[in-house]
Amino acid sequence: MADARSKIIAILKKIPLFTGLYEDEFVILSSLFIAKEFQPERIIFRETDASMCMYVLLAGAVELSTIESGPIYTLKPGEIFGEIGLISQNPRTATAKTAVKTALMEITREDYNTLMSKYPHISNIMMRNIALSLSNHIVRMTNGDSTEVVDPKKYKMREPRPVVRPKIEKKDGPKVVKRAG
Repeated sequence: MADARSKIIAILKKIPLFTGLYEDEFVILSSLFIAKEFQPERIIFRETDASMCMYVLLAGAVELSTIESGPIYTLKPGEIFGEIGLISQNPRTATAKTAVKTALMEITREDYNTLMSKYPHISNIMMRNIALSLSNHIVRMTNGDSTEVVDPKKYKMREPRPVVRPKIEKKDGPKVVKRAG
């Protein structure tokens, strides 16, 4: 079990969505993602389906298409999809179908929301990286299969500030509060 978790953590560290996270945060993430495999030509979800999860493509290829436009993009390993519906809670905006045998990891809306509320640093990093990913989607939709992308490694978030808790000293009479630092 520990070996499987180590493999998942090693994979997560390579995914741009998680660029900027600390080692212990990868352990938290590894417990929430579910690994899945699909054979070629399998529908992962259809346009207008309810959006219940987000995916990280580990291996293979996933073709995105819409009813109106047909094929719009083929995802490669390391890319995320399903994030728009997961965040907005709107129906899927495209159909996702495997092109070849595909491995991916899934996080459900419930686990994602728990992650966002319990771990603010993870939440901030992931939301920044999702925003960068969405900007890349917009570039691709505007320019076709453009190689111009925004790299999350170029955007460093500041280290979280340590929490400064006031020191309370007991004296005769009312309590005196002095701020540390």
